[in-house]
Amino acid sequence: MTQHHPKVSILMPVFNTEKYLEDAISSILRETFEDYELLVCDDGSTDKSLSIIHKFSKQDKRIRVFKNETNSGNVASVINRLVSESRAKYVLVSDSDDITSPHRLELLYSEIKSNKECSAVYGKVEARNEDLSQYKHDYAKEFSLYDLFLGNYIPNGCLLFRRSAYTLANCSSINATWAEDYYLRLKLATVGPFKYIDSKNPVYIYRMHQHGYTNKNRDLTIEYNFKVQFLKESVEKVGTWDFDTESYFNYSVFIYQLAYYSQVNNKTSLLMWVMKLLFGIKLAVLLIKSKHLSSNSRHKLMNLCYYRFKGTQNIINWIDTHNKRYNAI
Repeated sequence: MTQHHPKVSILMPVFNTEKYLEDAISSILRETFEDYELLVCDDGSTDKSLSIIHKFSKQDKRIRVFKNETNSGNVASVINRLVSESRAKYVLVSDSDDITSPHRLELLYSEIKSNKECSAVYGKVEARNEDLSQYKHDYAKEFSLYDLFLGNYIPNGCLLFRRSAYTLANCSSINATWAEDYYLRLKLATVGPFKYIDSKNPVYIYRMHQHGYTNKNRDLTIEYNFKVQFLKESVEKVGTWDFDTESYFNYSVFIYQLAYYSQVNNKTSLLMWVMKLLFGIKLAVLLIKSKHLSSNSRHKLMNLCYYRFKGTQNIINWIDTHNKRYNAI
């Protein structure tokens, strides 16, 4: 008998969310798009979460149950496990304390099929208080790699991504204990743009409560180190990967962000260091086109690439001997 491969895999890590779990799973089962599988992993819960999951799995064969005997302390590892067990080409992570709108998958699946250049698509999210009675605000913003780097504005539950992009970006290597969902967004964005769907109604309801992550427990030192380390790891891999034009452009924006975010005195030197890693010319041309560079910086790069050099090694030699000529961007 041939195994059925659903069109979408929904992944749900669970840890001690018995208070919200029934509502979360029930909302998924009400989706108008029905060709999906729901993979739920109980990450060592000590409440009644696992029994709730089993109750639903007996009622719907699309639900597949996984269990960790003890809490992993790492949601990224749970997601990686569920991705490896999933069978669909398109994947979505849904939190166990939030609510899905009935039209979510129908809208997201249609968009990702129509936008083959995108690594992911996402829709509007409505944030509400714990009992969902009070509207707080929307997460509704066009995609910008620059803005995404500055802060995550795409919650779980609203983002449908290609499994092939997950593999290409090596997302299975994510082992972050801080903001693993944010890390996933950034890595996916390095292999293709996201498409925002500007719909009238939200595709997902984000429940704000005391046990969830909020900006008040944000550790700026950890965030700073996380971002700088991520960018350095990303640019160092460019020389070994075969990128298309869109991916090169994404990395060109990341390069500027590294200079912007590191807050060093001589940002030009840092930019030159990154150019050495990327062997300059092709990527620098895309940097010149980036709106995130000042006209003065673009002019410097144009001189560097077009008028003074005839080859990559010449650029590297010039960087090594003339770094001090440029002031900070």
